[in-house]
Amino acid sequence: MPLPTTCPPNFSVGLALFYYVMIGLFIFSGCQNDDVVTIPGNEPPQGQYVSTVQIENYIQRCFIDLLGREALNNEMEYYFNLLKTNELSHESREAMLIDLQQDTTYREGDSSYRHAYSQRIYSLGKGRMIESVENDYIYQEMGQLQNDLTGAINNGDSSLTAFFRERIQDAQAVLDIPRDYRLGILAMDSMHVRLMDNLVYDQINMGTFNFVISAFDNLLYRYPTDAEYTAGYTMVEDNVSTTLMGQSATNRGDFIRIMTEGQSFYQGMIMWTFKTLLLRDPTPNELSFYITSYFVDKDFEKLQRSIMSTDEYANF
Repeated sequence: MPLPTTCPPNFSVGLALFYYVMIGLFIFSGCQNDDVVTIPGNEPPQGQYVSTVQIENYIQRCFIDLLGREALNNEMEYYFNLLKTNELSHESREAMLIDLQQDTTYREGDSSYRHAYSQRIYSLGKGRMIESVENDYIYQEMGQLQNDLTGAINNGDSSLTAFFRERIQDAQAVLDIPRDYRLGILAMDSMHVRLMDNLVYDQINMGTFNFVISAFDNLLYRYPTDAEYTAGYTMVEDNVSTTLMGQSATNRGDFIRIMTEGQSFYQGMIMWTFKTLLLRDPTPNELSFYITSYFVDKDFEKLQRSIMSTDEYANF
């Protein structure tokens, strides 16, 4: 009688296995033919995959770029809740940015967000045009001009008297930029006029050659063509009527006006804003897109907000 081999077969188990295999094959074949079901209104909310750290970093970046400082704890909490509750919507970002640019509520240390923002604009403008010179230096130069003015008056030199008075007024106009911008009586074009027409800009860019070249470089981010340079030099140095960028002009004041009022100036402003906020140049398409509205409304704060509310700036 032969010995049994291992475990004898169990027909009840075999039948059960056969049964479950057939069910599995049936289910598998059925799944292959089913369509994917999409549930309406089940899209993930905007901002669901943006981390807390990303939101906090965005808020800090906005505070630093607009006010020149980081957000305090209570400010961070308030704007974090605003953005999170509204799922990082464009409207909530815009609301925060408008606050930082325009809110006049008293804030300890800042006086107000509007006050701090105006100081920040002044600081950025000085960095662009006059190498971030300190106000103390401007006051020092004004003191020397005042001494020169006194000497000219005592000598009866009316020409020098008028010159030194004008230079003092130009320097004071630079110092008044934050106040006048805060009060809404100074736009970005006229602010750059002040930042060009003063003793500090002249000291940095001595001589008409450097003055004309620097104006194009600082404002338009390019060098003038030969024709543009010749026209600019002639009107500034010789007070001779000539044409620059389609406009007739005769003197230094006319040159500064032309450089700060045409479409080229506003294109330069867009480039400056991209450089300061995104640390890159705008693409040709971006430049074309933004100039369409900015050259018309000349709303620099709106331009800033449109860039700072993007996912690229926010790093979302």
